[in-house]
Amino acid sequence: KRKHQYNQGDLLRFQRTVGIGPFTPHLCVITEVLIDNPLKYYRIQWCQDGSFQVYDSRQVDNDSNFKLLARA
Repeated sequence: KRKHQYNQGDLLRFQRTVGIGPFTPHLCVITEVLIDNPLKYYRIQWCQDGSFQVYDSRQVDNDSNFKLLARA
């Protein structure tokens, strides 16, 4: 069973690293780790505009665009 990398309340920075820049960094927070699903999903709230998105944890755990800033 694979453990998720981040926990509820963790603060992340998202900043694209590939393509034509400059790239604006975005702050986001893990608001929920949905472990009932075998893929394990993160619910993430973006601090700039307050929007929510749900990501497969493999997308976030293996994505170099996400960086941990602070543990909850």
